[in-house]
Amino acid sequence: MATLASVLTKMRAIAVKTPDNGYENIWLSRTSQNEDGEYTNQPTSVEVLAGDVSDDFIYNLWARTTEDGLAEMDEFVENELIPNGMQLLEKTEQLSANKNAVRFMIARQLTA
Repeated sequence: MATLASVLTKMRAIAVKTPDNGYENIWLSRTSQNEDGEYTNQPTSVEVLAGDVSDDFIYNLWARTTEDGLAEMDEFVENELIPNGMQLLEKTEQLSANKNAVRFMIARQLTA
């Protein structure tokens, strides 16, 4: 089984390739678990997130732990998540291994 640190390292590496979302300090990822219990992470977008009605993925919002990053996170939640019927899940915040970013899971509707 992959350790949390290795999962976070992979997510951070993937985040560099995240589709352009118009923000410099936040990014979205989605995580799935294979039959061996290993997690795979992919960059994603609001469009993919909003259109996915399955429970195959866990969607995450990452923000840099700077004032700009946290301000962009607030703006993103207000302008992108809430209008699409989504929100951040409470008590899911997790700091990255190097403490330069924080992750929140995203609550979304699973029915179209």
